[in-house]
Amino acid sequence: MRQELYVGDELVFQIYPWLPFFRHHGFYLGGNRVISNSERRGGVAIDSWNDFAQGRPVYRTGKNIGVKGLNYALGKVGQEWRLLDYNCEHFANECKTGKVQSIQLNATVLAVVFVGALLLIGKGRIA
Repeated sequence: MRQELYVGDELVFQIYPWLPFFRHHGFYLGGNRVISNSERRGGVAIDSWNDFAQGRPVYRTGKNIGVKGLNYALGKVGQEWRLLDYNCEHFANECKTGKVQSIQLNATVLAVVFVGALLLIGKGRIA
């Protein structure tokens, strides 16, 4: 797959096999290197392909951030990883759109609230 990659391509892999909507995001820098924001590294860092992939299949999203986006991403090296407000998807969306957001985190919070409400309704605590 790496021969099909272009510098600036967004890359993802599934974090948990049983949770397909949780994906780790990064950008291909060329030369077998990827930039991403990871808990494992404590923040935005440049890794080798193998360190980024951690033995998992990696896929292109079809999005490329170009030179401007990569320069922006490189300027973020060292920024701290935080699950709720600056995880890998926050970083990827910031580099692509300028907006710091995580759709998968928002969906997870919404799902937890919905399931919690259903449980409370089932116990008769919400009318």
